[in-house]
Amino acid sequence: MEIQTEKSSTVSQADWEQWLGNWIWRATQCLVEAPDFNPSPKWIANRLNITIEKAVEAIEGLERLGCIKRKGISFEVVNDWMQLTPDELSRERLLAAQSRIAPQLISKLDQNDAFTSQFFLGNKEMLAKYTPKFMELFRQMNEEAQRSGHTDVLAAQISFVQLTAAQQGGQ
Repeated sequence: MEIQTEKSSTVSQADWEQWLGNWIWRATQCLVEAPDFNPSPKWIANRLNITIEKAVEAIEGLERLGCIKRKGISFEVVNDWMQLTPDELSRERLLAAQSRIAPQLISKLDQNDAFTSQFFLGNKEMLAKYTPKFMELFRQMNEEAQRSGHTDVLAAQISFVQLTAAQQGGQ
């Protein structure tokens, strides 16, 4: 199966929604950065344990979105690091994407993976202070993995939810 290389002049909303809420597109984008990347849809499908058709769809979609581009007979990632926050995307769209991708990632977990549910005391101001540190840590991990030649794709999803009713005075 061949990958179509024609890049659309307009990017569809459906493509962005696929990128936002589909682990396959996001994982394929990460694979493109791996030192052992092979642009063969069969190779991508084998690495992600998906069908060749889904691999082709992901590569074509990522190319239409401008997330990857052709480089000789292969591809390269256009943006070194993409991390969506409410600054780049409305809170509603980001929440909808989180809601779609969370069950996809959870279904991949097994007893050998690292996972936790953590409950802690705090407030919105503390989240505003510490959330950027988590985001920076993910970026640093990605950079170190690239320098070290790692080829596995990992995913993490962090959501901070206030479970108690807000107290008077914001404490």
